[in-house]
Amino acid sequence: MSRVLGLALLGLSFACAPGAASLEDETSGDADVGEGETEAPVCGNGIVEGDEACDDANDEARDGCESTCEASGRRLWTVELPAGGGWNEQASNDEELVVSGFDSFLGGHIYTRISADGVIGDLRSYPRLPREGGRSSTALAPDGSLVYFRRLTSTLTGEEAYSVRVASPDGELRWAAEVDVAHPGQLSVVGDQIIATASQNRDEESGLDDWWIRSFDLESGAQLYQWTRPSEGFFPLELGVRGNGQFMIGGVADDCSGLLGSYQPGSPQALWTDGLDFTGGFALFDDGRFVNVGHEHYAGGWHGRLDFYEPDGVLRGSVSTDIELGSDERVTGVASDAAGDLIVLHARAAWSAEIAETWYRLSKYDADGRLRWESSFDEGLPIEQITLDVARNGQIRVVSRVMDGTYEGQMRVHAHAP
Repeated sequence: MSRVLGLALLGLSFACAPGAASLEDETSGDADVGEGETEAPVCGNGIVEGDEACDDANDEARDGCESTCEASGRRLWTVELPAGGGWNEQASNDEELVVSGFDSFLGGHIYTRISADGVIGDLRSYPRLPREGGRSSTALAPDGSLVYFRRLTSTLTGEEAYSVRVASPDGELRWAAEVDVAHPGQLSVVGDQIIATASQNRDEESGLDDWWIRSFDLESGAQLYQWTRPSEGFFPLELGVRGNGQFMIGGVADDCSGLLGSYQPGSPQALWTDGLDFTGGFALFDDGRFVNVGHEHYAGGWHGRLDFYEPDGVLRGSVSTDIELGSDERVTGVASDAAGDLIVLHARAAWSAEIAETWYRLSKYDADGRLRWESSFDEGLPIEQITLDVARNGQIRVVSRVMDGTYEGQMRVHAHAP
């Protein structure tokens, strides 16, 4: 541990100084702690003492016990969002988290910003978003700009029109690009470009859709490229983008089977695709490897599984995520961090208090599937909805909606140490 190492180096520097007295010269060997006094805890000796949460006798970070003898994954802060906000979505960058919702009293779609140290900002309204409109898939640019899909429903015909929009950090609309889509998917900001996914009606009679991909310049809104490809019955559920612009799309069918595909920027030709028995989301590592959330079925039900893949889609191995076989716990979120580790959020969230549990569990795995640490946290109330977000600096954010007896419930944001 770092404190033990520091004491050892301090003693060494005294011993090497000319004419310096040793620590044994300064204190008698028989000296005892005074009556009523206790020895200060020594972090790094493998013994949990005083106010230490743990002591694993090493100085490795993020292994369950930090070099400060504090537990990995511990809560750093918690904020409760104002009641009545209808909070339902969040997005983040390294500096802040934005949580969005709908407030009938304020007259529409709102958001608030939460800083990395847990300070909540003022409530703001999305610019030029009328009550008869909608908003989805908010992303947060590095400079704090909001990127989102906007839906406008005609009060006469009921037809819906969509656009991709960017609002500045102070809430002013910077640009809007109308898009012809049936169902908006996900948005992601990479460098100075936005990548958007959606599904587009191909044949009204058959009901077949195409996957719709567009890229826009973040500053000007100019379209950089576009393509479509047959959906093969899979709705684009997840979008993951690497720093080089290469991206992955995860689709899900009505029977919950999944399809993953990896694509180069501007090309509808997949580098590879792979059909899956289930996909509950995926996470990308910076080196190109990725993890898919799968499920294994057995006679009594199913349990969760993490499937680890090479960049070319070759399965490397799988890890079960349940505490015990048959648990009703679900993997509700996965994300990678800049250190190359995988964060997994487990919970049993449900719309009914009789079904939902009050706790959630965080686990950290390395890129090879080895468990580094896990911790459980009790919300005290049944969890209706829960999501995971991991900043590039490693801070883990859990956004949960708990049932407190009101119609909308209570929305909480927890920050956890890496």
